[in-house]
Amino acid sequence: MNEKDVCLAALQRQVPHTFESMQHLIMSMDDYVKSMGKRTIFGKEKAPAAYEKYLQHLQRTVLALQRDGQVAPGASPNEIILKLRSVMALFKRAFPNWPNAYMYFEWSTTEDKSNAVGLITLLVG
Repeated sequence: MNEKDVCLAALQRQVPHTFESMQHLIMSMDDYVKSMGKRTIFGKEKAPAAYEKYLQHLQRTVLALQRDGQVAPGASPNEIILKLRSVMALFKRAFPNWPNAYMYFEWSTTEDKSNAVGLITLLVG
């Protein structure tokens, strides 16, 4: 087994609901990053719709972390971000082909952490 297989097996075994949710979260982050600065043929910005989709998948991922027992329902946003970062690190090793999404996630949970804390507070209460 190579590193990708080991990481994939660990995700599927330890956090099955989060693993499934992370697949959608990664794709929505990638869509959001790619949509920045782009417009539809009618002149409407694409980023706001992509951001809404990203927020929906972020909320589902946090709920999946709770369902998998990785964070308590009353966990602080900082605890949730730490757990998201650890699961994302495994996910990145299993699926390295989403560099834009990983870059955005890294930036949003470090450089823009206060915004991430606020978003998680809004999304999960």
